[in-house]
Amino acid sequence: MYENTEFTLRRDCEAIQIPSGQKTTIPAGTQGVITQSLGGSYTIATYQGLARVAEKDLDALGLEKPQTQSAQKAVSTPNGEVSEEDVWNRLRQCYDPAAPKWK
Repeated sequence: MYENTEFTLRRDCEAIQIPSGQKTTIPAGTQGVITQSLGGSYTIATYQGLARVAEKDLDALGLEKPQTQSAQKAVSTPNGEVSEEDVWNRLRQCYDPAAPKWK
């Protein structure tokens, strides 16, 4: 949802470095770009490299928490069938680096 969004950190932010997995704190004022959002975490690229930021720290990136899937209406018929539009909406939430970006 927020891929390729540039940001300047509004406050110090806890993160996990990629690929080492070490916890780190990225200082306020650091500029970067969100490279991926998946499963409630966000991969960011800064001058320090790549890091994963939890959804609870989106405010540090200047963003709002997206609407949860449970809050989104799932449209289905009484017999449990799902529309093609619902299928495409779910597929847009999947990340596969080998697949093209779903439009």
